Amino acid sequence: MIDIGDSELYAVILLAFHEQHLAWAGKLLKARKALNRPITDELTAMDSLYQEIKKAVSAYECEENAICRQTVDALLVQYPENPFVYKLDLKLRVRAGIAPDALYEAAEQGLSLFPEDSELLYLKAEACFKRKDHSEALEIYEHLSGFSNHGLVLTQMRETLERLISESPDEYALYELWLKIRKQLGEEELPDIRELFPEKEAPADPSGEVPENTEETDAAFVQTVYETEETHELTEIQKKRYQLLSEVADICEANHIKYSLFGKTLWQAAKNGLYSDENGELTIAMLPDDCQRFTEAFAREKRSNRYLDSMYENPWFHRFCVRYCDSESLDFPVERSGCGDQFGLFITIEILRSASRSKLENQFNQMLENGWESSLIMKWLPKNA
Repeated sequence: MIDIGDSELYAVILLAFHEQHLAWAGKLLKARKALNRPITDELTAMDSLYQEIKKAVSAYECEENAICRQTVDALLVQYPENPFVYKLDLKLRVRAGIAPDALYEAAEQGLSLFPEDSELLYLKAEACFKRKDHSEALEIYEHLSGFSNHGLVLTQMRETLERLISESPDEYALYELWLKIRKQLGEEELPDIRELFPEKEAPADPSGEVPENTEETDAAFVQTVYETEETHELTEIQKKRYQLLSEVADICEANHIKYSLFGKTLWQAAKNGLYSDENGELTIAMLPDDCQRFTEAFAREKRSNRYLDSMYENPWFHRFCVRYCDSESLDFPVERSGCGDQFGLFITIEILRSASRSKLENQFNQMLENGWESSLIMKWLPKNA
């Protein structure tokens, strides 16, 4: 592909930019620079454009708006119809508080250049909401739900619909659209709309068979976030992990320590309130100060048959988290055989890094964490040989 000739390659890279495949453009340019021959001025300009767009996107994601605006303004002079540049300019104007009518007009202009663009359609819908034209906004949402695979746009639409549903809990159409978007996001085991609106008459079954009653009794629902249905007993592993989770919750409540469910644990709780993963870990999250207070509270209580595992207590521990563990059980995956001398069942306390003062500080901290974790894992190899 790289050896097709520089003029043809230039055309392909232009197409990649227009179709918004920034990574493809970058890989083609990187491969072309590796060839042992001079690069043309056109391809040099494309490489400069690629680097500047990456810089602007990074600045936007880190909310460094002044740097992003400076970069975008320079690019607009030469590339006013580049989709990345156009949308970054518009998103910066949204952050700065663009008026709804101006946002609607700018989104329309962008859609004339880049039809069916998910981000521009979403921004157009946001303008409609701000103009109190909910009907047109929901029509755009319905349209997007049928074809868009843009994860961030779909997630933002879902969040907006959840807010609207909280304001109008009896609006059947909102629930229908909400479920459709969740399906587009790839979520499984979604509730049936008839469970949410049992008073609505279900469509007739063409086979003539009478559908079973899907309404469940109160006794079948969970009594707490991680109890299971009466018809399904918790496994011994689940019982132990749930016991550990309850103990951590008690410590946090007694010491006014904030925490939240996290990761797959949160997903299971939000989906149906059931602890459905038979052997899966349970995970919560805390801010650093809360985690420090938790370790101090645990040390004061001196609970029997319990211990904490982390880099603080265990120099072989491989992650920046804390584990609240049971010393009378065994959880021994081979891939973690080098990370310590105790392997009890546990729940994980993820530590949410505090906000960094700059993008550079954030990247440096991430480099330290990843490097230390990798270093520990490599140290296990001679230990286990």
